[in-house]
Amino acid sequence: MFEYIEFVICFGERVEPEWLLSGTQEGPLVYARQLIFYFAVKYKLGTLKTLGEKYGKDHATVSHSVKSIKNYLDTDRLKRHRIEYYGKIFEKLNKLVTKKDNIDKMIKPLMTEISELEGRIINLTLQLQFLKEEFIKINAYENQDQGSPRLLRVTNGKSDDAAEISAIGVR
Repeated sequence: MFEYIEFVICFGERVEPEWLLSGTQEGPLVYARQLIFYFAVKYKLGTLKTLGEKYGKDHATVSHSVKSIKNYLDTDRLKRHRIEYYGKIFEKLNKLVTKKDNIDKMIKPLMTEISELEGRIINLTLQLQFLKEEFIKINAYENQDQGSPRLLRVTNGKSDDAAEISAIGVR
């Protein structure tokens, strides 16, 4: 969710995300960072310390940012409307992210099951290949066993086996 907040604020305030990493104290950059910190705290996306570390700031800066935005909500009508607009966007985004997380939770066991089934399919395919090879060997062996006596009978001079010899040759 933090990345979404950063993207929306940067886009709305016409600030590049990389600029926020600079130590610059320019008004638009400070305000954008304050907004990001405010919404990150509102959605409990980390401790004040971890949120501040994302931009090389400390927890006190994050706390001050939240207070500053709350002050703007109370005292600056134009900024209040803009902050409320961002708030509506983030409410919708939060619902979507929550739905995505729920879907991910539902999909994870299914993906595990699919992976297990793929493994079983590979195993069964190998078993089937082995059985086919064994079947071919058995058929070859049986044909060899059936063919030998016929040849022996023919070599023994029995004339009625001549038809069987031609049949073996056709196979």
